[in-house]
Amino acid sequence: MESIDDQLVSRQFMEDPYPVYRRLQEEAPVYWSDAWDCWLLTRFAHVDAVIRSPASYQNRVYATWMEKIPTEHRQELSSFVDYWTTSGFSQADPPEHTRIRRVVSKALPPDALAAIRRRVEALADSLLDEVTESGRTDLPPDFAVPLPAIAVSELVGLPAGERVQFREWTNQYLEFLGPGGLDVDVMRRSQAGLTSLRRWLMDLLEDRRANPTDDVLSSLVAADEAGDVMSTDELLSTCVDLVTGGDDTTTNMLGNGMMALLEHPDQLDLLREDPSLMKNAVEELVRYECPFQMVFRLTTTDVEIGGTVIPEGQVVRLILGAANRDPEQFENPDSIDIRRDHIRHLGFGFGMHYCVGQVLARSELQVSFERLIDRLPNVRLAGKPVRLPSVGPRGFTSLPLAFDPTPRLL
Repeated sequence: MESIDDQLVSRQFMEDPYPVYRRLQEEAPVYWSDAWDCWLLTRFAHVDAVIRSPASYQNRVYATWMEKIPTEHRQELSSFVDYWTTSGFSQADPPEHTRIRRVVSKALPPDALAAIRRRVEALADSLLDEVTESGRTDLPPDFAVPLPAIAVSELVGLPAGERVQFREWTNQYLEFLGPGGLDVDVMRRSQAGLTSLRRWLMDLLEDRRANPTDDVLSSLVAADEAGDVMSTDELLSTCVDLVTGGDDTTTNMLGNGMMALLEHPDQLDLLREDPSLMKNAVEELVRYECPFQMVFRLTTTDVEIGGTVIPEGQVVRLILGAANRDPEQFENPDSIDIRRDHIRHLGFGFGMHYCVGQVLARSELQVSFERLIDRLPNVRLAGKPVRLPSVGPRGFTSLPLAFDPTPRLL
């Protein structure tokens, strides 16, 4: 039989990781991977325990990766190294994380999220109007990518004419987190994206100081001026986290959820018959096929989990996608049941690092699936789907659909 490490670096794993997750759960739920150079945890109870223990498992994993950069390249990558070894929202630990989260929570009041829901409804119908008469669509480029990108950008306050450039810089800066992240050329590109983002964002924040509006950027600036001080890199990281957290999460989950419903037509029919199940359906879809499959932690002391001792200073990869399909936690975990009770999944994280954009993502997903199911009658696959070439973010770059043509609404 092929080794687990060989499976972890295979193309098949990126297409369908769940058989490997199950093998890990059964053979080695606490597993050291030479291929990934870290520990892998796949049982719900283990992942949950780590997330609930921030004193023993820190979030600053990327700082350890910076130590692996060859000495001869450290000078040219100095700003890149400095950024990933200092405070950013998603990689911070208390007390920095607590302080930043407090500021961000104030910048996302309930009334702002309610307004975004109304905006998402209008955006969904506008985007669907472009395809309903043709009876065909490719869900990611036609709907799943633009809808959350526009909604989140408007909420945060990114200028409409600069959103494409922002996404290009962000993708460049985040390339480091993908396959081959420690390749010097990848880090050079990430540093270039980071430099462009920082320069652009600081100009934007200065504009908000002079001309405040009702967007999140203005709220962050106001909080900063009121004494909730954030550094330049904290502001940068927070804005990127908000946009990518509420943007990529929704994009990937729309593709994952639609594909899952097409593979479980009885559940799709049930949702059509009873739209009141939508809220629970979204939770079940996130459990079944979560949009970000794993997160990292760094041990701060020797720890024991599942009978295995993990030394201090080790990187631990928490496989959320595996935990969400753990048969010890969920009955029939590899099937969708939109009526499932008490769906306590880890698809948006949990505890201190609970996804800050989860309220926004849930709202976007509920509205989007409502409109898709209502306006794409007899929806079905119309070609071969193409998965993201990634083991972390899980979604589609292409999901061709056919459906019975219907008139425009607007």
